Amino acid sequence: NLYYRPTHSLTTISGSSILTLQPEHDPTSKQDFSISYRYFTKSNFAYAGFTALQQNTELGLELRTSIGLGMSKSWLRSNIQRLITTAGVIVNQETGTEGGDAQINLEGLIRTEYRIFRYSDPEISLTAYFDFYPSFTVKDRYRTDLDLDLRYELFNDFYIGVSFYHNLDTKPPESAISSSDWGITTSIGYKF
Repeated sequence: NLYYRPTHSLTTISGSSILTLQPEHDPTSKQDFSISYRYFTKSNFAYAGFTALQQNTELGLELRTSIGLGMSKSWLRSNIQRLITTAGVIVNQETGTEGGDAQINLEGLIRTEYRIFRYSDPEISLTAYFDFYPSFTVKDRYRTDLDLDLRYELFNDFYIGVSFYHNLDTKPPESAISSSDWGITTSIGYKF
């Protein structure tokens, strides 16, 4: 994760790659890359733009590219926590793992983001995102993404972390192994 925060905006670049190997099962992989930009106004609102690339073999997704616009509202801002909601629209193009023609979709976005943090030593942070994507082009389809990330500073900006994710697609591509995918990861990291 990379963050750039001048006075009136926030640019975030995020990426992750998870490869799962299990005896007697085919390997699965999940890749995510996203860029988001928020421009803050004086009344706790922000204009938001975002783009993403995703791949998830468990959900039968070879590639999803998306771009969207929205508006964010900060409901809670203090020295230790943030609560932000975002509403917007997204256009995406999806290709299944079995190939075939790419499908273009128009979706809504409703995001809730909650962060709690402590900057005194040892630093601790908990970040939670919940995204809801109702489809405007595929009847009765919606997607959800849940991400939880806990980090604890061991010493001098070195961290250990635990993350949980859950992705749900009520109408995934036909090549999907499942309509949902979840995982727990542990990590070590350095903040600079």
